[in-house]
Amino acid sequence: LGPVGLDLGAVARRAGLGRDRIEDGLLRLSRAGLIRYAPPLPPEGGATLLIPRPGRGRLPVDWRATASMREAALKKVAQIQAYAAHVGCRRNFILGYFGEFDGPALEAHDRCGICDNCLGRHRTQVESNFPPVLLWALGHAASELGGRFGRKMLIDVAKGSAGQRIADFSLHRLNSYAGAKAYRRPTLDAAVDWLLHEGHLAQSGTAYPTVRLTEEGLRWLDGLADVVRTAARTPQKPTLDGPAPLPRVSSPDEPDLNNVELFEALRLIRREAARTAGMPPYIIARDQVLRAVATDLPANRDQMLALPGMGPGTFDKIGEAMLEAVRKHRGGSEE
Repeated sequence: LGPVGLDLGAVARRAGLGRDRIEDGLLRLSRAGLIRYAPPLPPEGGATLLIPRPGRGRLPVDWRATASMREAALKKVAQIQAYAAHVGCRRNFILGYFGEFDGPALEAHDRCGICDNCLGRHRTQVESNFPPVLLWALGHAASELGGRFGRKMLIDVAKGSAGQRIADFSLHRLNSYAGAKAYRRPTLDAAVDWLLHEGHLAQSGTAYPTVRLTEEGLRWLDGLADVVRTAARTPQKPTLDGPAPLPRVSSPDEPDLNNVELFEALRLIRREAARTAGMPPYIIARDQVLRAVATDLPANRDQMLALPGMGPGTFDKIGEAMLEAVRKHRGGSEE
């Protein structure tokens, strides 16, 4: 075979290497007697293969081992990036990487207290700079995602973004989907940093970190719901981020509510069930379900299950207790 012309620039681009490294590689192959390389390129010069061209399957390369090594290298790069972006305790991140502990040890109460993050050297905005409804939307999304995804997916869900993974996992069906759609992504990203720093969210120390709501965050989110409920009844001034999207939360003084005292009793039942289950109250039952019970006053299981939003699962958790509360309310009303 005669010399073959090479476009070193094109080869370098396809290989992801510099032109100098490509030329150095050709010279090394030439010195090894595998090719004859004569720069410059044709017609004056070129590269000539001196050995028979083997097929891909005949090359002495363990492609499976090569792919495994590439995957391991990519995981190491991802881990370095995750460590650099980590806003929690760095000691815990490292110990988590080496398998010393998992999950809860990454939360705020387990911090070392001496790394840059624990000392607050990169502290983000204070809570007052973030609207409560924004923090509530992110916390709600983290709760529903259940620690299965990373911060990008958390923000995508809160923002109401469309994408293949959103569709694949049916995340657009979550109650928290698009709860913070009016806010810009940098604002959401900064809010997630703050939630991580305060220990309301925790990030796993793995190659592909996931984000979850902590026990502390669960208590904080429960209390924040009352703040958001009050905000929902207060006119909001427009901000640079646009109008704050208020979650669909009800209040005891809504006109379709039959009895405020019964509604509050139902909320207490839901809250106790949520604490026992270790989840936010609105996951147990939405406010509109409690409002329907307080309005229609169901007398038995069948009537309860006929209410909008009351399924067998919800009834198993709090149905009997709510029926008892309704019976007590009826008895008190008849006296």
